[in-house]
Amino acid sequence: MLSEKEIIAYNVKEYMKNGESEYFGYSVGGKTYGINNDRFGIKCTEYFDILLARYVLGTESLQEIEEIILDEFGVEIATFEEQFKKERRKKDFSDVSDDVVCEFLSKRTFFIYKLETIFRNRLQNEQFLNIFDKLESRLIPVLAQMEETGIKIDKKYFSEFHNELEEK
Repeated sequence: MLSEKEIIAYNVKEYMKNGESEYFGYSVGGKTYGINNDRFGIKCTEYFDILLARYVLGTESLQEIEEIILDEFGVEIATFEEQFKKERRKKDFSDVSDDVVCEFLSKRTFFIYKLETIFRNRLQNEQFLNIFDKLESRLIPVLAQMEETGIKIDKKYFSEFHNELEEK
């Protein structure tokens, strides 16, 4: 499946540090994948988010990457939980061989690479590319920051609102 062309990843960290290239991924704003990663010095100013593109195209439900791959390519790949028998939020590869981790991640990378072209073309054909590029994608850093630092809420207000809803 991954033999379509050989991909050589040499010094990827240095390549990603310059911030001059466009990156694409699945849920790039989230903590897990992070569009900017201070720990590794990764900077990203241009990105194409598969999950966001799917949302702009009108998909009603948020889907995991495995479901999107199945929908688009008819290929079933194991989820994190199925592959590693762990909760997704506890991503810990310390007890897994590098080969297994590499295969798990490379499958997703291969399909994300293919999905970028498919979704970019659909956005263009359905005249949503401008909305995606100029509006939705520009919100990713804000949403990522909110996810990382959290937001303050008025607990008293929401408690009163909750009680009001309960009464109805």
